[in-house]
Amino acid sequence: MAGWSRTARAEALEMVQAHQDQGLSERQAAQAAGVPRGTLRHWTQHQGEGRMSAEAQAFFDTPAGVELLQRLVMAAHLVITLHGGGGVRLVCQFLELSGLSSVVGASYGAQQAVNVALEAEVAAFGAAERQRLGEAMPTRRITMSGDETHHPDVCLVGIEPVSNFIVLEQYARGRSAADWEKAMKEALLGLSVEIEQFSSDQAKGLCHYITRTLGAHQSPDLFHVEHEISRATAGPLAARVRQAEQAVEKATEAVSAVQAAETAHDQAPSRRGRRPDFEGRRRQAQWNLAGEQLQQERAQADQHEAKAVRQALSAAYHPYDLDTGQCQSPEQVGQRLQECWDRLDALAKRCQLLSVAGRG
Repeated sequence: MAGWSRTARAEALEMVQAHQDQGLSERQAAQAAGVPRGTLRHWTQHQGEGRMSAEAQAFFDTPAGVELLQRLVMAAHLVITLHGGGGVRLVCQFLELSGLSSVVGASYGAQQAVNVALEAEVAAFGAAERQRLGEAMPTRRITMSGDETHHPDVCLVGIEPVSNFIVLEQYARGRSAADWEKAMKEALLGLSVEIEQFSSDQAKGLCHYITRTLGAHQSPDLFHVEHEISRATAGPLAARVRQAEQAVEKATEAVSAVQAAETAHDQAPSRRGRRPDFEGRRRQAQWNLAGEQLQQERAQADQHEAKAVRQALSAAYHPYDLDTGQCQSPEQVGQRLQECWDRLDALAKRCQLLSVAGRG
């Protein structure tokens, strides 16, 4: 009935049952527990309805049952909507399938209200813990990973990658260096940290904030590192492969032309004079063809090497070894990255490409 919380109702029912166990009538027990008899009958006449047994439903009408029910509903919301990214309708479906809809409202409206309250409590708890822990934390030098998203307005995001803590998640008027500076100052308020490195894309406003305003090292994300490498190598190497293929095709035609000329000469009526040196011409044409084929193989090998280096760079850039799953130390990452750059430099010199710039 209106005005009775689930916990108060459970406690009242438990008190009524205790009085009845002592020999009081229903009317006397209800009066002793302070429950109107009509209210008590309304409660008891609905027991056993729904998809749950009367015994199970009776348990959820006890204080212990109410506490368990609240934990189950909160756990469903926490795991399904906050941790799993599912919607409130999945919570409603869980309550229906589990039979808990017999003892708790499973409509979307009822559970949406629960979810809104839970999100508010989680946000309040996070703010309180941030303040409490921030006051006691020692000064730390950290790396920040930042980006700009649009849903629907510009949202600036910053995450500390070691702890995966979201430092910044805030809508802004724009994504200029000034917007980043304002947002990060507010986000770092109360936190004793110093940003010494910032991983990001190549957005001009963000890069300006990192290098000029913040004075930190700007590390481009992997996509932009690979993009710059691809831009410096993919086009020129593909052009070399095409040129080599055309040269092989031309040399092959030259060999065929010598063979055709020899065949035509042999089928023609005998002529005076020395026979043309078709054998020498054929050897020279085949020699030229072999040379062009070798150049083609080298061009293709260089193209494959550039692709292999990009793949190796992607694996080296990862904090965990993709083969063993073990965490990579900074020394290991540095060594693997240096090996990639050495291979790229050797490739650039061998193919006479421009030096690959913008190392992260």
